[in-house]
Amino acid sequence: MLLKKRVVGMLSVMLSAAMVFNIAVMGTPRAEAASIGELNSQYSDLQQQINDLQGDLDSITDETARQQAEQQQLEQQMGIIQQQVDLLRTKIDTLNAQIAEKEQYIEQKEAEIAENEELFRQRLKAQYMSPDADGLSAVLGASTFSEMLIKADTMTRIADHDKQLIETLTQQKADLVAAKDELAASKADLESSKSELDSKNAQLAGQKSVVDANIDQLNQQKAMTESQLAQRRDELKVNQAQIEAAIKENEANNGGGGSGGGGFTPSSGVFQWPVPSCSNIYAPYGYSAIYGSEWHTGIDISGGGIYGQAIVAADDGQVVSAIYGNYGYGNYLLVYHGNGLYTLYGHCSSLAVGKGETVRRGQTIAYVGSTGNSTGPHLHFEVRQGGSYGSDVNPLNYL
Repeated sequence: MLLKKRVVGMLSVMLSAAMVFNIAVMGTPRAEAASIGELNSQYSDLQQQINDLQGDLDSITDETARQQAEQQQLEQQMGIIQQQVDLLRTKIDTLNAQIAEKEQYIEQKEAEIAENEELFRQRLKAQYMSPDADGLSAVLGASTFSEMLIKADTMTRIADHDKQLIETLTQQKADLVAAKDELAASKADLESSKSELDSKNAQLAGQKSVVDANIDQLNQQKAMTESQLAQRRDELKVNQAQIEAAIKENEANNGGGGSGGGGFTPSSGVFQWPVPSCSNIYAPYGYSAIYGSEWHTGIDISGGGIYGQAIVAADDGQVVSAIYGNYGYGNYLLVYHGNGLYTLYGHCSSLAVGKGETVRRGQTIAYVGSTGNSTGPHLHFEVRQGGSYGSDVNPLNYL
């Protein structure tokens, strides 16, 4: 009962939290009318809700695993007890068969005793009723002394045999009754043990029914939380797109981007490697086993000790975006190199240049970090081509 209360209590808290999340999102201002700062604040709220929901989901998953382990343990215990019950039932059946056999033997012995006692009584009665047939007449009627002794001995032997036969049959019957009583006592012990096991099995079945109900509740809560989590993630994607659009609109209004100028020579399209201290590509451009069905818009450069290492400009250019953020690319730079070419440096720990600055090829412009949507220290490096910040292209074609 305490276990059930604990699970129900946990689910109630999670459900209440989920309702608060729904109210919070429903009350979020529409992104179209929001500033970049407001959009960033909404992003932080959504990310916090996602983190909380993920924490709830992890707790539900852990509790479900614990309940399933307990369920499996109870099933194993019930299986062992059922095997013991089946074994006792087999032994009881065997004892019942043995008791029935003893009872049959007892009936046979009782019949033999009754038959011999009846014959003995009839013989005594005949001797008593017939003077010529009694033992004394038979003995005295002998023609010789030797014959008299033989007849007397014969009659004694017959009487002793009858007596011994009845005594033997009576003892055999008593032995059978004792054996039957012993079997009955053993059967009673086995039935008592079986009754205890049946009671314990029923108790375990009751505990298992509680665990089964808990698992059903947890599965329902898991489905609800996963649905809410998917909804928040969809809202986060919309929010990220709105932030990107707002940033581009803001930069366009302030003269960012362009097709050249800004005190630098337009790029020839041959770029320098952006992290001199590390040449390892952790995740390639496009589809890969790492990102699965998700299109990767750049390359991820990562390796041991890369955190905090210098990131250099791939070529001369002008910084058109220098963003400190906790979403998407995190802290990132977007540099325009002329001729419709841009490079993007994402997830930086910190930035060394600001928007509008002119940078030179090989100049340190940022440092490797793990900000934004990142699972570890790395540089997400993109090359983009075309107007309005272009479209992603394979960076390896320019390095």
